[in-house]
Amino acid sequence: RVAQWMLFINLFIYCSSFTESRSAAVFVVALFATSFIMRVMRPFLFIAAKWCIIGRYTEGRYKLFGKDYLRWWMVNQLQELLGAGIFERNLPLYYKLLGAKIGAGVKISKDTKLSEFDLLFIGSKVALDNATVRPFAMDSRGCFALRKIQIGENSSVCAKSTIAGGATLPEGTCVGPLSSSHELCDARPEHRMHCRPLRAMPPMWLKVLCGWPILLLQRALTLSPVLLLMVHMASSEWYVDSFTSIQDGVEYIATPERMGYLFAFIIFHRTVCPCLALAYAIVVKRCIIGAFKPTVEGEDPNVSSWQVFRPWLMGRLIPDPHLCGVAKLLGRHYEAISALYRLLGVKVGRYVYWPGSGFNFT
Repeated sequence: RVAQWMLFINLFIYCSSFTESRSAAVFVVALFATSFIMRVMRPFLFIAAKWCIIGRYTEGRYKLFGKDYLRWWMVNQLQELLGAGIFERNLPLYYKLLGAKIGAGVKISKDTKLSEFDLLFIGSKVALDNATVRPFAMDSRGCFALRKIQIGENSSVCAKSTIAGGATLPEGTCVGPLSSSHELCDARPEHRMHCRPLRAMPPMWLKVLCGWPILLLQRALTLSPVLLLMVHMASSEWYVDSFTSIQDGVEYIATPERMGYLFAFIIFHRTVCPCLALAYAIVVKRCIIGAFKPTVEGEDPNVSSWQVFRPWLMGRLIPDPHLCGVAKLLGRHYEAISALYRLLGVKVGRYVYWPGSGFNFT
């Protein structure tokens, strides 16, 4: 966070050097530039840290709370903190840079959890959907063990399934949802149809002409309260001297009159913005996407471009399992959450208990 703030202040000073006024555009440009640079730097920082701290993972049994455990723990914490960044659109390349052996044509969803990368051997055309592939396991003798995992070509692992250390999936294995590598006897070829990364994607022209403008408008509407506050703050006549150092930038941003705006940015971003995003998604669902209908038994599913595009757009309008974050704001007011699902077309009765984990629209 400190590095991010220092980068923002430096970019803010640099952008301010091109104009005499401290307009909101300077703040916006500096914020977006900071976000982009951090998104690029974070995964490379993690890759470098992984190779420096632990090098290559090797199979074996290690003492719990020893130096090997400490290095393993540090790498895992950095993975959670820094994330994949710009590699979210090419996760196989990201994990290859971390030491995993991954074949061609592999599809990995962004919710999939991979760790101990040097012990992963993933064959060509494998699909991993919100699964956990982890060579780490606890040992009954007060140690932890690392064992390699091999996933054969053309295999698929569906949502909420776990591949444990030491597992070997033969070629063409299709692990169903909510399963594990200890239940390979239940793997069936028909489970492959439930693996979401293997689903057909809408054509690019439809995403560019229809999908991206809708999503961009949602983003603009969501950020509009923060941008309006930023415009009002920038128009105030506080500390308008020229910037010559980082201290000047800090004093400009941390002027006491501006602290209220900074707190308001956080409050609006976490309360008003999620509500606007969900309201926009409800309008688009009802006016453009329409109602989803089940496939008639005995008929082939409709795989036209528009029918494939509709769930794709719905999944991106509400990308998280918490209704754009509104469900977290409502907490245990479950009837209000039920009302929101009804607005989205879900058939919900009364007195429904909603789990905190929520569910995704896919």
